[in-house]
Amino acid sequence: MVDLFGRAGLLQEASNILKSMPMEPNAQVWGALLNSCKMHKNTDIAEETASQIFNLNSEATGSYMLLSILYAASGRWDDSAKVRISAKTRGLRKIPGQSWIEVKKKFHSFSAGKDLTSEMEELHGVLKELNLQMVMESHSFNGFFEPC
Repeated sequence: MVDLFGRAGLLQEASNILKSMPMEPNAQVWGALLNSCKMHKNTDIAEETASQIFNLNSEATGSYMLLSILYAASGRWDDSAKVRISAKTRGLRKIPGQSWIEVKKKFHSFSAGKDLTSEMEELHGVLKELNLQMVMESHSFNGFFEPC
């Protein structure tokens, strides 16, 4: 319910649900509300929500980054910097995103921010081939995929 209300922009209602729960909400539930605050650019409820998360889990790296991004998007650069410094002081680091793809029984790993210049041509070729195969298959599924 918290996530549904939050996505709909009913942030105060979502917050009220959390506050009236018969048990203590965990950091993940508060995190759903924090994500909705970012989505709807509501720093007031985000600050209160982040405080709850940090009280439950002071190592919630993602929540520090989310709050920092929200502040930056709101033009509150000093607050954004303070949140990032606070996370850094606690020794917290955001782990870069990763994804994997298997091509011809060989796995390839990709990390956010990694320079892939030498591998990009090969990767684009494989992706074009996969896309073409999906387009060809999709003709029997009402043309769901379109060529890029």
